[in-house]
Amino acid sequence: MYRLLTCYWKTFCFTCIIAVVSLVPFSADTLPHMPHGDKWVHLILYFVLSFILFVDLYRQAPSDRSKWMCVVALYALFLGGLMEILQGVFTVSRSASWLDLLADVAGSGLFCLAAYLFFYWHRR
Repeated sequence: MYRLLTCYWKTFCFTCIIAVVSLVPFSADTLPHMPHGDKWVHLILYFVLSFILFVDLYRQAPSDRSKWMCVVALYALFLGGLMEILQGVFTVSRSASWLDLLADVAGSGLFCLAAYLFFYWHRR
């Protein structure tokens, strides 16, 4: 357990930030109005989470980067799904949304695409 926390502490901390942001009630009036603004927030948070997790995994075994991209995508899908379920069950001011989950997966997918292209171009 200690090894997990020392190797993946950045991922753990950012996961906790996502959990707090997802589950703490807040007033939508305090945010600037932007069409589908919450979806952009989901996309950005899960893009950054995917980046952090990928870097943590890549440092452990650089040769397994395609496997790590799959792990990153599955982790984002699991965490996004879990947060949506918890929002629907345990919060009053928040609700579960398939579109939020789609934005989570899109953020992770965009990171995986960007990482794939980065490694593809730098392989030449």
